[in-house]
Amino acid sequence: MIFTKCGTKRSQDGESYMDLRPETIRREVEESLARLQTDHIDLYQMHDVDPKTPIEDSWREIYRLIDEGKVRYAGLSNHPIELVKRAMKVGPVTSLQEQYNPLHRETQDFFPFVSNQKIGLLGWGSLAEGFLADGFDLGKLDPDDFRRTRSEFGKIGNYDKIKRIRKRLLSMSKARHIRLASLVVAWELSHPELTGAIIGVKTPKEAYEMIKAATTKLSRADINDLEAAIAEWTTL
Repeated sequence: MIFTKCGTKRSQDGESYMDLRPETIRREVEESLARLQTDHIDLYQMHDVDPKTPIEDSWREIYRLIDEGKVRYAGLSNHPIELVKRAMKVGPVTSLQEQYNPLHRETQDFFPFVSNQKIGLLGWGSLAEGFLADGFDLGKLDPDDFRRTRSEFGKIGNYDKIKRIRKRLLSMSKARHIRLASLVVAWELSHPELTGAIIGVKTPKEAYEMIKAATTKLSRADINDLEAAIAEWTTL
């Protein structure tokens, strides 16, 4: 299955911005199809909100592409429920993509909505920018890595809390004979409203290791233990 996005552009000064005008969406679809060497995209998602283009205009173009067979299903990423509802008046929304991990749980506010509307929910940032990945060490990152200065997790005080949380979660993962990343993703997937957790892998070995995350079933006691371990972060 091929999932991809549209709309994110980069200005000459390197800053990103959103352009979801119909002509931009169509051009990006054609470019993606050519690069991927395929005749259709299974799930096409509008990346972020474009404040200059009415979502109805963008969503109508997406559905023209569906009618042409170039896109099978359409989703939204990082859009508030208000805009999702406006899009739904034009055509169905198959999925939403929102940030979700033990340190970012605001997406739980979407749970009743996606459950009632039968919309898939994909969680991005599943390992909290790597801070909840096995072997993570802020001090060993490249000097220019954004997580040193621009990440909320890397700030002094915040990172101290995360180190304490990591210690408890690592103890849990070792006791259950699974990797920390697998424990974290298994907790995310324990929520029935979450259709999938998005992860990044660099090697085939990492990809195979993450199969454990999808197949690990946590008990209610496991879930309670994990949520107790991350409770310190909720007081931030």
